[in-house]
Amino acid sequence: MIKVQKVMVKELKVGMYVSGLDRSWLGTPFPLQGFLIDSESVKDTLKDLCEFVYVDFAKSDIAEPAPARPRATPRNSAHPQNARTTVS
Repeated sequence: MIKVQKVMVKELKVGMYVSGLDRSWLGTPFPLQGFLIDSESVKDTLKDLCEFVYVDFAKSDIAEPAPARPRATPRNSAHPQNARTTVS
């Protein structure tokens, strides 16, 4: 199963397999078929060239990150739409 995700370059880690860029492969030092990030210098080059890349976690040496959980609303929070108004 293909597990490709868009990843911001600031979140890249050594061991991720880059399958696509946010720009053309031409004019970059990277191969056209994708590659494994194997050093910090490769990460730095990606940060200089791209804002985001596409990572194939099925080909990566690291696990896919868990999806972010939505924040829970505190139970004691005041909801103005539920407030009662007393009229005298």
